[in-house]
Amino acid sequence: MRNSFLVLTAFMAMANSVAAQELVISGVVDGPLSGGVPKAIEIYVVSDVADLSIFGVGGANNGGGTDGEEFTFPAVAASAGDFIYVASEAAGFTTFFGFAPDYTSFAASINGDDAIELFKNGSVTDVFGDINVDGSGEAWEYLDGWAYRVNGTGPDGSTFVLANWTFSGPNALDGESSNGSAATPFPIATFSTAAAEPELVINEVDADQSGTDAAEFVELYDGGVGNTDLSGHVLVLYNGSDNASYRAYDLDGQSTNGSGYFVLCGNAATTVNCDLDVSPDTNLIQNGADAVALFIGDADDFPNDTPVTTTNLIDAIVYDTDDSDDAELLVLLNTGQPQVNERAGGDGTGHSNQRCPNGTGGARNTNSYDQFAPTPGAENLCETPVIVTLLMIHEIQGSGAASPEVGNLVAIEGIVVGDFQDGVNGVNGDLDGFFVQEEDADADADAGTSEGIFVFDGSSPATNVAIGDAVRVEGTVSEFFGMTQISSFSGVSVQNSGNTLPANTVASLPVTDVNNFEAIEGMRVTFPQALVIAEYFNFDRFNEVLLTSERHLTPTAEFEPGPDAIQAAEDFLLDRITLDDGRTAQNPDPTIHPNGLEFTLD
Repeated sequence: MRNSFLVLTAFMAMANSVAAQELVISGVVDGPLSGGVPKAIEIYVVSDVADLSIFGVGGANNGGGTDGEEFTFPAVAASAGDFIYVASEAAGFTTFFGFAPDYTSFAASINGDDAIELFKNGSVTDVFGDINVDGSGEAWEYLDGWAYRVNGTGPDGSTFVLANWTFSGPNALDGESSNGSAATPFPIATFSTAAAEPELVINEVDADQSGTDAAEFVELYDGGVGNTDLSGHVLVLYNGSDNASYRAYDLDGQSTNGSGYFVLCGNAATTVNCDLDVSPDTNLIQNGADAVALFIGDADDFPNDTPVTTTNLIDAIVYDTDDSDDAELLVLLNTGQPQVNERAGGDGTGHSNQRCPNGTGGARNTNSYDQFAPTPGAENLCETPVIVTLLMIHEIQGSGAASPEVGNLVAIEGIVVGDFQDGVNGVNGDLDGFFVQEEDADADADAGTSEGIFVFDGSSPATNVAIGDAVRVEGTVSEFFGMTQISSFSGVSVQNSGNTLPANTVASLPVTDVNNFEAIEGMRVTFPQALVIAEYFNFDRFNEVLLTSERHLTPTAEFEPGPDAIQAAEDFLLDRITLDDGRTAQNPDPTIHPNGLEFTLD
């Protein structure tokens, strides 16, 4: 145990959050050396412990839930202020840090995205990460990197809260042989149970909205300390057209809330969690290339058209909406920091610029800003948006037996040509979905690709559609008994109704190959030829009849068993199609022929 040299972390926690805890997880590392070492867990001793054997740790790998207590400490004492290091093995840890770990255990064999649990008397008292989520790609990913705890432990006083950790990100330590030579070493600082010192940053700015920009705001964050007095601070807005101020707002008498957030807005009626409503109500913030800056000072120090200055500057963001960089404004940032494009996420009017993860990056740094749905006065969730690709139906169907888009989330737009949602004709047991076909104008010239597709929306569809509706559908492409469909349904919207249906595709029997039907799967089809009923065994069971272009006898009734009979059987397979009423309930009552069809029995 060590009490003077902290390699991995700085943990600044409020006393009332950790007072009841003797130990907390304060850092984790997944090293760059051969075999991924050092792998280690750092634990801080908050208060004296007479017997460590009541404590233990366990790794929770790849979102598989808890693995339980995999390592129990020996029966030794620990003093407040000590740091305990549990490593997967000693040699790599010692090589990298220059001192040996306190203990070695398989529990520290973390993979840069795993969760860790701290146990006391067999019960979990602290958690890093989410034991039920595979961390790969999540905010706590630190493969060949590190994570350390900062600014408190969260509202429950113990468990992992994203805002309370700083992460190196993947590959931060690649190629490094020691912490001393690392380009991005572990922070060397001091853990304290004293109240954290606030570090004010501009955490989120929404400057681009649809229409008259009626819900624009600037959010400050104090690192989670909470209730930080903002007196003596001023927010200044700069216009890139002349690189001078156009508005300034005193923050005297204002403070962050208990969670550390403060929101200045143009209209509290349209902006949740607004703490200071200022004028004007609309078009408060210029769209860019412009800047927002936080200074020590007063609004009187920044009358309109005050040139850009860095005197008493605390933090700033220079942003745009698909505009070129403004070199004069970029002096507000640290050297090399980028101008931030609010439209970079693909939805400028629906997104804001926000630090991701929440509060990260540091003052006058903008490289952690990303674009997501606004979260004024709340943690920046920084959720990666689900990308839905709008495709033509023939692109999804492709020319093969299965869709090339299986497993992909897609969107389609087309006309409903068949409605078999739950409860069709007042009878349960239908197909639980509907057929959509591309408009004629959007069909491709490839006769081998279908323009129709089935949408499976389940037994309780959220949106009722009707034949002739123009719809947009989002969901995942799958194959069900050889038929391409959109399932794992995520949304349908009816854009308008009563549209002209796509033209019928002319088909005929027999076909040259049973796979010929793949090219017209899910489409409106007409058979201009006379078809005859070849079989109605399932008519009273499933309301199905088998149709052919001509009457076929049992092959061995016409031919001796052999090649001619086999050929006759194969010919029958190419000259048949099943007519179904769309109901799947057995023994339907009444049995019905679809309206408008006539059958010839000879």
